[in-house]
Amino acid sequence: MGDVIRKKLLYYDLISILLVLLFCAYSFIGIYIYDRYDGDEKEVRVKMNQFLSYLQRENWEKTTLDAKLPDVQLPYCIFDTTGLVLNTTMEEFEKGKKEELTAIGSSRHYMAPIINGNQIKGMLLVDSTPIRKTKLLELFIREIVIALVLLFLIYAIRMKGRRMMKRDIWEPIREIHDSTKKMLNGNYEIGIRYDYSGEIGTLCHDFEKMRDEIRERELREQQAAEKERGLYASISHDLKTPIAIIIGYLEQILYGVVTTKEQILSTVEHALTKANLLNKLTEDILEHSKAQMNQMSINMQEIYADEYFNELLYEYSQEASHLQYQLTYDKPPRVLIAIDPDRIGQVMQNVVGNAVKYGGDYPKISISFETMETEAERKILIVSIQDNGKGIEATDLPFIFDLFYRGNKARTQSIPGSGLGLNISKYIVEKHGGTIECDSIVGVGTTVTFSIPFL
Repeated sequence: MGDVIRKKLLYYDLISILLVLLFCAYSFIGIYIYDRYDGDEKEVRVKMNQFLSYLQRENWEKTTLDAKLPDVQLPYCIFDTTGLVLNTTMEEFEKGKKEELTAIGSSRHYMAPIINGNQIKGMLLVDSTPIRKTKLLELFIREIVIALVLLFLIYAIRMKGRRMMKRDIWEPIREIHDSTKKMLNGNYEIGIRYDYSGEIGTLCHDFEKMRDEIRERELREQQAAEKERGLYASISHDLKTPIAIIIGYLEQILYGVVTTKEQILSTVEHALTKANLLNKLTEDILEHSKAQMNQMSINMQEIYADEYFNELLYEYSQEASHLQYQLTYDKPPRVLIAIDPDRIGQVMQNVVGNAVKYGGDYPKISISFETMETEAERKILIVSIQDNGKGIEATDLPFIFDLFYRGNKARTQSIPGSGLGLNISKYIVEKHGGTIECDSIVGVGTTVTFSIPFL
C-alpha cells in the first residue's frame, strides 16, 4: 500500500498527457484535411451532370446571354466553343466576354463539354466551393466539439486528481499538524479522521496509535508520580511514628522520668519493639525497591511440597500458641515444585501475619492445599490461607496488592505494618510463574490464594 498515491497521480497524469496528445493530433489532422479538402467530388458531379442533361437535351438553344436558367446550387459558367461567356453565376466571369478555355480551371473547378446532336456546342464550368465550404464547416464543427470534450475530460481528470490530493494528502497532513500542535500543548483528545487505504492513511493510523500511547504513558507517569508522592508520605509517616515513640522512651530514661530498674527495663523493651518495627519497615522498603528494579534475587531449587510446607506449618503451629491464634491445615500433597524456599516462606509469612493482625481477639486460620491442571495443561499447586477476621470492603478489594494499601484504615486501627507485604508477595509469586488472589466478605473473613507450578 506504500505506492498507492504515487501510482494514482502517475495514472491521472498519464491519462491527461494522452488526452492532450490526442487533442493535438486531432487538431493537426483537421488542419491538414482543411488544407487538402477539395469538396465532395461525387456530389459535385451529380449536380453537374444533372445540369448538363438539362442543357444537352432541348435547352441548349435557349442558352443565351439573357436566358434564365434553373438554380443548380453551384456557381457555374457556360461558354460556347469560342470561349464566349453565354451565362454565368460566377463573379470572376462576365457575360459576353471571351475567355481562353485552356487557361480556365483550378483544383476547385470542374469542366465538361455540352453536346447536342452529337456536336460540342460549348463548355460547362462548375465551382465546388459551396459544397466544399459546407463540408469543411461540418468537419470543423465536429472537430471543435471533440476538442471541447477532450478538454473537459482533461479538466475533470485533473480536478479529480486535485480532490484526491486534497482528501488523501493535504487534509490528513493538516490534521496531523494541528493535532501535533495540540499535543505539544498537552491536549491529547483531538483525533484525526483518516482512511486506511494508502500510505497517508497508514501514517495517520500510526500517528493516532502514537498519540494514544503518549497519552497513556503520560497518564501512567502522572499515576506513578501520585503513587510516588503517596509512597514518600506513607514512608515518612511510618518512619516518623516509631522514631518519635523511641525518642520519647529514651527521653524518659535520660531525664529521669522513669527511675526504677523495672520501669527502665519496661521502657527499653517498648523502645526495642518499636525499633524492630522500624527495622522491618526498612527491610520491606528495601525489598520493594529491589522488586521495582527487578533485582530481587530468586534462587530456584527443586523440593517436594509436603516436606517444605510441613516444616513451615510446624513453625506456625508453634507460633500459634505464643501469639494466641488457632491454626488448622491440610496435609500438603507430595509433588515436586521448583521454588525459592526463602521467598515462598516470605509470602506465607506475609499472608499469615496479616491474618493474625486483622483476625480480631482470637484469630482462626486455616491453610489448605489443592492440585489441579489448567486449560493450558499446566499443573499447579494451590495454597489457600483463610481467616475469620473483619474482612475487606468490596470497594477496597481490587487494591490490596497495591503499595501501602493499608493506608488510613490500618493506621486508625493502630495496626503496625508497612503496607508493602502483599505487593512484594505478588511480585514473588509471579516470578515463580504463579498468581495470587484475594476474596473477602466483611464480617466473615478473608481468603488469600496463590498458585505454584509443579513438575
